Amino acid sequence: MRRMSVAAEYFLSGVNAISHDGRARGMRRHRQSGWCLALCGQESGADLRLNKIVPTLQDAMRRIFEYVYPFEDASSRKVNGMPSQIGKCVTVANERQPGRINMILVDETLGY
Repeated sequence: MRRMSVAAEYFLSGVNAISHDGRARGMRRHRQSGWCLALCGQESGADLRLNKIVPTLQDAMRRIFEYVYPFEDASSRKVNGMPSQIGKCVTVANERQPGRINMILVDETLGY
């Protein structure tokens, strides 16, 4: 499934924060039971609430560690009975192929 996802013609995913200069930041969550990918294939932007927009890339990282991760950890503990941990953080910026990534801003509550 992982191989199929990176070869897919289209991939819909979400990010955890986006800075004013347009750089999107997301985390891959790792659980002891295996990988749970919040982002896979080519990280792109959907499920992006307007409250995920932050001034700088450093603010994006702060949002992931101080806001997003506690929700993810609580969810993992409730659903899987084990803690979550941040496995990888990915920044999407400076895409060289025009039109490869399309970001959609959604102004409604869809996640954290």
